[in-house]
Amino acid sequence: MIKQESGAVIKVDSSTSEGDDCLITISAKEFFEDTFSPTIEAAVRLQPRCSEKVDRDSGIISFTTRLLVPTSRIGCLIGKGGAIVTEMRRLTKANIRILSKENLPKVASDDDEMV
Repeated sequence: MIKQESGAVIKVDSSTSEGDDCLITISAKEFFEDTFSPTIEAAVRLQPRCSEKVDRDSGIISFTTRLLVPTSRIGCLIGKGGAIVTEMRRLTKANIRILSKENLPKVASDDDEMV
């Protein structure tokens, strides 16, 4: 259903994992001038189903989502001097961290970073 509604290609691979983790790959053909992103739409719809829900004492519900990003693309997420990730944190009020290689799940490749 999410596949059809978003227009993205969604692949689930749990064959490489010994634990509860699985690898979900979301992709779509996108163009810079488009205002709609099938990839982002699919990710937003999948996020509540694939994330750890945390009910805080304050009554606020938050989600912890782990993303694998190719090392060659992590700079696009961070930006020069951390400008892009700082702006994302400011706009979304999200706690965004780039974790060390030691924290990678077994489903990750050697060329991945975890956010």
